[in-house]
Amino acid sequence: MTVKRFFLKTSRVIAIVFVSMLLLIIIFVMFINTQFGRNIVKNKVQSYLIDKLKTKVEISRIDYSLPKWIELKGVYIEDQKHDTLFSGEELKVDINMLKLLSGNTDIQKVFFKNMFIHIQKRNGDTAYNFQFVMDAFTGNKQNVNPDTASLKISLDKLVFENVALRFNDEVAGSSFFSRIRSLDGSLTKFQPDRMQFHIDDFKASGVEFNMLTTKASAPKKPDDDVADSTISYPLLIIANRFQLDSVLVYVKDETDGFLYTNAVNHLQLANTVFDMGKYLATSDTLILGNSTIQLNLPAS
Repeated sequence: MTVKRFFLKTSRVIAIVFVSMLLLIIIFVMFINTQFGRNIVKNKVQSYLIDKLKTKVEISRIDYSLPKWIELKGVYIEDQKHDTLFSGEELKVDINMLKLLSGNTDIQKVFFKNMFIHIQKRNGDTAYNFQFVMDAFTGNKQNVNPDTASLKISLDKLVFENVALRFNDEVAGSSFFSRIRSLDGSLTKFQPDRMQFHIDDFKASGVEFNMLTTKASAPKKPDDDVADSTISYPLLIIANRFQLDSVLVYVKDETDGFLYTNAVNHLQLANTVFDMGKYLATSDTLILGNSTIQLNLPAS
C-alpha cells in the first residue's frame, strides 16, 4: 500500500466517523426536544435531586430551548421534616448557557409564578430548614476563606406573579410573611455577592410585609465578633425609576410594645440612591399618594 492510498483510506475513515458522530448529535438533539425526551430529562433531574437531597422532590414538567431558556412547572420540595420548603407553579430562566462554559452567568430574564418559600428554624434546631440543601451541594465545608472575587453574573429582567416568602425562627422569636402580587424590574447591574443592584425600571404592586417579634434579642457576646468576621458588603441600590402600588406593612414587637403600620397607595421615585455603607438615601423625585402611618413607640 502506497503512502498516498494509506492517507486516502485514513481520510475516508475519519470522514465517516465525523459524519456518524454528527448524525448521532443531531438525533440526540432532536430526541431530547420531543415530549418523550423531555419527560426522560425531567425524570432524570427529579431523580438526581431526590438522591442528592434525600427528601421529596416533584417536577410536573420541564421544557427548554437549548441553549437559550429552560422552564420548570409544578415544582415541589420538602424539608427534612416533611414540611413545604419550596413550591412553584412556573419557573422560567432565559440564560446564555454557552457563557456558562466560561464561568459567566448571563441571565436575560427570570420569571416566577405562584411561588412559595417557607424558611423556618424550629425550637431545638441549630440550623434553618434549608441548610441541608446547602450542605448537599457544598459538602458542608467549614472554615472556608471567603472569595473576594466578585461573581460573574448578570440579570437583565425580573418578573414575579404572586411570589410569597414565609420566615419563622422559633428560637429567636421572630417571624415575617412577605408577598408580591406583581413585579416587573429591569436591571443594569446585579451583584448579589456584593449587595449592589442598579435598576433601570422597577414596578411592583400588591406588596405585603407582616413581621412579628415575640422574644427580646439576646445580648451579643464578645466572641460573636470573631465568629462573624467574614467579609460583608453594605447594601447599595441605584434606581432610575422605582414605583410601588398597594403596599401594606405591619411590624409589631410584643416584647416592648413597638408597632408600625403603613399603607401606601402609590409611591414613585426617580434617580434614587440608597447606600447603607454611607447611610445615604437620596432621590430627585418623590411622589407619595394616600399613605397612612401608625407608630407606637416602646413604653419607657
